[in-house]
Amino acid sequence: SSKATGPRSSSKRSGSGTGSSLAATAATTSRAGRPRIRRAILLATALTVLAVPPHAVGGEKVLVQALEGQPESLDTAKASSERANRVLWLLGDALLNISKDGKSLEPGLARSWTLSEDGLQAVFSLRPGVTFHDGTILNARAVRENFDRQFRPNHPLYSKEPGNTKEQLLTQLIDSIEVRDDLTVAFKLKYPGLHYLSQIEIASPTALAKLGKEFARAPAYTGPFRFDRWEKDRLVLVANDRYGAGRPKLDQVVFQFIPEAAAEFAAI
Repeated sequence: SSKATGPRSSSKRSGSGTGSSLAATAATTSRAGRPRIRRAILLATALTVLAVPPHAVGGEKVLVQALEGQPESLDTAKASSERANRVLWLLGDALLNISKDGKSLEPGLARSWTLSEDGLQAVFSLRPGVTFHDGTILNARAVRENFDRQFRPNHPLYSKEPGNTKEQLLTQLIDSIEVRDDLTVAFKLKYPGLHYLSQIEIASPTALAKLGKEFARAPAYTGPFRFDRWEKDRLVLVANDRYGAGRPKLDQVVFQFIPEAAAEFAAI
C-alpha cells in the first residue's frame, strides 16, 4: 500500500500574489492559524471551561474537551457553528492555511501554487500520497468535487437541505475549476480571494457518495484525527496513524456534550 502523507505544518512557503490587500482580508477570517488552533485544542489551553488534561485510559492518552451541545453537522458544507468547527479543525485539512498572524497563506493539502498577476487564475499542486480516513486517495478530481458539490445544483453530490453555508460565497467567488492532472487543479476566480479556500476541509468523495446526508454524522477527511463514533453524550476521535505530518501524540480526543454552562462547572 502507498504511504499516506498529509500537510506538513513546518512548511512556511506561500504562493505568489499574497499581497497586502489579501493579507488585510485574510486577517478577518475565523480560520487563521489552523495549526495553532489545533495545538491549543490538543494541549487543552482553555478553549473551554472543561478541559481535562491528557490522561491514560487503558494505556491510551485521551483528552476530554467540553462541547456546548452537539454539532449541527460534521460536513464542512453544512457546518456553521463554532462547536462544529472545533471538531472539524481536528478532522480535516484545507487546500491552504492562513498564517498565525493572518497576514499570509501557507501550504495545506496544496504544497504550492501559482497565481496570475490579476489574482483570478490559481493553479495548485497537491501533496502526493495523501489518503482520506476511508482510504480514498486525494487527487485533483476530489478537490473539484468538494467545491462543486457546495454551490452547483446540478452536481450529483449537491444537496439543498440542510443548506450549504458557503454556497453564496463560492457562487460569487468561483467561475470554474479544471482538473489538469491527478495532482494539479486550476481555479478560475471571479475576484481575488484565495484566503476563502482555507475555510473548506476537503472530504472523501467516496464517503460523500456512499453516505449521502449521513456523512454529516460519520465523516472522512484527511486530518490528524479520524472520526470514531458519535454517542448520545459525546463524540470520539482517534489518532490518524497515517497522517503525513506525524501521528498525533494523543490516542483519542473526546468531545463531551455539556449544553449548559452550569453543567460545565459541575463537571469539573
